[in-house]
Amino acid sequence: MFGFFGKKKRSPLDAVFDALDKQSVKSLGSVANVLVTQLLHCRTRPAELQSKFVRGYLFGFFDAALQRLGLPYRSEQDAILRIIAGHSFVFHDQNIDAIQYVKDSVNLQDDPTYKAAHQKGVDELFECFGAEERQPLGLIKYFTELD
Repeated sequence: MFGFFGKKKRSPLDAVFDALDKQSVKSLGSVANVLVTQLLHCRTRPAELQSKFVRGYLFGFFDAALQRLGLPYRSEQDAILRIIAGHSFVFHDQNIDAIQYVKDSVNLQDDPTYKAAHQKGVDELFECFGAEERQPLGLIKYFTELD
């Protein structure tokens, strides 16, 4: 009638989640919870979320999660959608566009700081979800060293 009850405008992030299977969404949410715990230590330094280290670590952690947890993807684009979804869980209460964040992170792949952090994220994911079940501390150590 007056457009009051029209369709709700969907965000690009809605399309990301629509493309994913329920098991991937559930698993990525669990992985993100492990990261959110570490990120509690940076609440006083929100700008650090944009650092090369944090970007590399988060991307590496989710990249490894796809492999370790056997989350299905048919192409690099499918993998990126899952990584975006993971980042959106991490940043749900931040004013950060997860899609743009991941795009910007991909552009840092050749940076040495980003690469080292990516590998750290990969290693810690496999330790966390492996036989040892070790708590990942890479981000906590990074933020502690900044102080």
